[in-house]
Amino acid sequence: MILAFLPKAEAYYLAEQELSTYEVTINNENVNDGLMSLEVSNGEILYQNITAGTLEQFSLFSALFYSEVRIDGFNVGEDLKTFLPPKIEFLSASHSVIDPMHINIIGKGDFGSLDGSVDLVERSVKIDFKFTATMNRKYRAFLKQLKKTKEGYMYEKRF
Repeated sequence: MILAFLPKAEAYYLAEQELSTYEVTINNENVNDGLMSLEVSNGEILYQNITAGTLEQFSLFSALFYSEVRIDGFNVGEDLKTFLPPKIEFLSASHSVIDPMHINIIGKGDFGSLDGSVDLVERSVKIDFKFTATMNRKYRAFLKQLKKTKEGYMYEKRF
């Protein structure tokens, strides 16, 4: 219950300030600080002053035993549509005390779907992608960044 008293909006603005050091800015967003959640809606995301996309909603929910960061409705900017599919329906990263050493990742969009995890002990990320036929045909430059598997494609990275 202590999470209800944490200044979530201030943490968001601090994160936004940190992003600016990487030339990422978020403009025109609405920030709503709830009791155990934070919601950011209608943001325009810029990278080096190029519109990376628009965000319908970003939410952070945190309770004693479970936390989730979720993006709903990300529309890719015009300059990136030749490299990435135009819409991400949702992307979610969740953490639970039931499995405290992993963060689970799921998502869906015009690209197809993804399912993965972050292993906090091994310090690794693994994401499996199941792409649509359009993704396989139209976005080959993006696919070159991934490893091909029997089931689709995979992203793996250690940190």
